Amino acid sequence: MSMNGIAPSLPIQLDSDGGYLLLRTLKDVARQNLKMVVLTDPGERMMDPSFGVGVRRLLFENENSDVANISSRIVSQAKKYVSWVAIENIDIDNSDNLLVIKIHYYIPAIGSSRDLLTISVN
Repeated sequence: MSMNGIAPSLPIQLDSDGGYLLLRTLKDVARQNLKMVVLTDPGERMMDPSFGVGVRRLLFENENSDVANISSRIVSQAKKYVSWVAIENIDIDNSDNLLVIKIHYYIPAIGSSRDLLTISVN
């Protein structure tokens, strides 16, 4: 069984050696952690009820102010829970019952290049 990873890949899956699939780079961990912060609803994580942006429930909201506040919520949640990741820009498109969030980010501590996480919620 190989243990050359730094975090489990979510959702948890078995690998070919009978162990668990692991993320092997900080860039992969950053991508997974940002995705979890954005997709988790506040209150869903029992030990930390303030964790999460909760974008799914905003999908069918008619008020543009709620959609406009998603960016600031993502930034504040990332600063709290994934503080080692720097967000440069967030693009949000909410049309045709599809919410598309594009987060441009990088990891300053390792001098990583800019990366893009795209999340689509319908």
